[in-house]
Amino acid sequence: MGVSTKLTDLSLAEFCRRVASRSPTPGSGSVAALVGALGTGLASMALRSAAGDTAAPCAELERLRESLLERVDQDAEAYEAFRAAPAASPVREQALQRSIAVPAEIAQLSLEALRALAEGASGVRPALASECQMAAGALLAAVEGAAATAAANLPGLGDSAAAADHGFRLGAIRRRARELSEGVRRRARSEA
Repeated sequence: MGVSTKLTDLSLAEFCRRVASRSPTPGSGSVAALVGALGTGLASMALRSAAGDTAAPCAELERLRESLLERVDQDAEAYEAFRAAPAASPVREQALQRSIAVPAEIAQLSLEALRALAEGASGVRPALASECQMAAGALLAAVEGAAATAAANLPGLGDSAAAADHGFRLGAIRRRARELSEGVRRRARSEA
């Protein structure tokens, strides 16, 4: 990946071509961040149709969407830094930590967006039930993909207790995301 071109500045078609290329970046973390940003956008669209004051949840979703978009590039940069770092060096350890932290942040941000959707979904117009279902599915996919990406890097940590702690936290995020997603999807199906 060329460092001069931000992934978020590419067209969707070009981004998809880059994902399909032989290059390891953009990979699963960047894709999870983009899927999370798209899910967050759909959640925002659906909540804007809800009765009542939706300004605060929509503002929160906008913040989360922008944070997820930033992580599209940050994930690719973190992995490229890890690949470029000399083996058994402090630089490599820092790069490994970052290649775990960025996808873990993507999972957490996507969970927060899913929580905002779940809290506001009951007021969404029935005509936008499919948007709620799609947003919930996309956000769950973002959580699952980002958590899997972070977990794939855990074996490289020299500290097994830290790796176990990361794994536990990622598992908790995944479980909560599954619960929230299923609740939103169930509600949307019943109102459609």
